[in-house]
Amino acid sequence: MSASSALDRISIANTAEKAHQLLRCCQQFPHDEAHDPESAELDQPNSSTATTESSEPLGRQEPSVTNLDILEFAKRQLSRFELWASNIGVFASRHASLDYRLRTAPIAKVVVDGNLNKLCKHTLCGMN
Repeated sequence: MSASSALDRISIANTAEKAHQLLRCCQQFPHDEAHDPESAELDQPNSSTATTESSEPLGRQEPSVTNLDILEFAKRQLSRFELWASNIGVFASRHASLDYRLRTAPIAKVVVDGNLNKLCKHTLCGMN
């Protein structure tokens, strides 16, 4: 198999569709109690049973991340992706498509496809 035929099989639109679906799934990800502020409050000792010792100094406590924070982040990332895909013509038809426009620029096509694959990989890792 020649290198040009392998490049011809790369479809940025297909890889972008996978990334798009993964980003959409992030918004529908099941409720995770580990990030739920209400369940976290139930796990916290009340003031009458709290100890005076703390593992973290008062000024150095980590900010808590809630499901709402994660959902808002996922929505923003999906919006950014859709804007990018629309502006660059990833899902456009025929001669307006990014695949068509990059048909004579195989290195650029491989780079864009590689970055979309990285996005998919990182999105999947973030869902775990």
